[in-house]
Amino acid sequence: MIKLQLRHIYIFFLLISIVCVYSAIRITKMKDTADFVDFSITLISIVVSILAFHFALKTYVSIDSVNAINKMQGNVLENPDYVTSIPSLMKKYSQASATDVSKAIYGDLTVLYKKQSKSAIEFANNLQYFIDLIVFFPSLFTDSNANHKENAKKMDEILKLIDKRLKSLMSISTGNLLLVEETIQLLKYVMKYQKLVNTENNNIPASILEIRGSLLKNPVSKTIYNNYLGLYYRQKAMDIISKELNLSTKDLLEITSLEEIRENISGINSESRQIAIMYLGESQQAFDHALESSAEDIMWRGFVSFNRARAEFFLELLTETYSNEWAMSMNEAIVAREKLNIILDDLFEANEATFLRKSFYFEEHFAKIVYVNICMASKIDITNTLKQPEYKYPNYNNLLNDAYLMNPIASTSNRIHKYQQQLQQYMDSEVPTL
Repeated sequence: MIKLQLRHIYIFFLLISIVCVYSAIRITKMKDTADFVDFSITLISIVVSILAFHFALKTYVSIDSVNAINKMQGNVLENPDYVTSIPSLMKKYSQASATDVSKAIYGDLTVLYKKQSKSAIEFANNLQYFIDLIVFFPSLFTDSNANHKENAKKMDEILKLIDKRLKSLMSISTGNLLLVEETIQLLKYVMKYQKLVNTENNNIPASILEIRGSLLKNPVSKTIYNNYLGLYYRQKAMDIISKELNLSTKDLLEITSLEEIRENISGINSESRQIAIMYLGESQQAFDHALESSAEDIMWRGFVSFNRARAEFFLELLTETYSNEWAMSMNEAIVAREKLNIILDDLFEANEATFLRKSFYFEEHFAKIVYVNICMASKIDITNTLKQPEYKYPNYNNLLNDAYLMNPIASTSNRIHKYQQQLQQYMDSEVPTL
């Protein structure tokens, strides 16, 4: 549009100049050398004026283009009301397999950072799109996903594209540049965390402590930052508990592991106990901040509440304050996940089992069975989400007939099936019958 307007301006001035010069030649009668000199000077002045106009206009357009590239006003990274549209993302990535989902996500991100991030505001908006997709990464990076290593490699390639694009936009103002840089650091940390969390390497990177989370402005970015900060602190505490109780090779959410922890928690030495309590306290604070940011986001509330419940449970064990507040957080997580799946069910046909849909079903059932494991290991009643006793200690009658808990589900992980088998064995061997 700008080029078209400039072309019209140049054509107009060129026509005016030609008409003026032609008219001057026809009208003016040059009688001597002085008249010819005057005419020549006038003509040269017109040419110089046109050239000056040309360069002035070119400079203006250049500055205007740079401003357009650097402009960040209105970008979603700064929007205090921004919320991820999970339903639209679920519809967009409705493929049936993990391989197809990862290909689609990788393809979209590649296009965004290779071809569609030419201005600062485009770049910022595309960074937010990447952040919105973080919720799907646990399913794509888990060990049960055969392509998890390839997915990690692809995400590394995307991060390199982001760094390359950032270098080409280094003229962004300092304040906005800091926001963009911290957002990119958050993305890099999440990728690093997801690659390590499902491996035998429990040395979760501490680089999240280098991210200036206070610079992040929109609710989704702040929620993710505080959630992963809470996970980092929680993992540090769990590493201490695992090493002190020689449980490093075990899944600490299994019912037998939970019982063993409860029975031997008093054997942790005082110094290690205090450090673990400190880490879990920091973890709770981070999760609280995440819950504040995600007040309008049912999907993230489900994740954060589940993470907070686990931190609260182990903090209660270490401090010997058995208030069972963790159960409230766990029920909040279960309710949030149930609501999200009900909402998503309205988007799809009953038999349309997409990969991501199965992932969210897994999260809902996983929270419920972890809750049951903790209740049984703690020797307390299992209540429903309305806080009413559902299965009472010590017999937990009819628990194994609970279809919600015990029926196999089509999930992205075999972890639930493993917990169901352990629950069956535990009920057969440990729970008294009437």
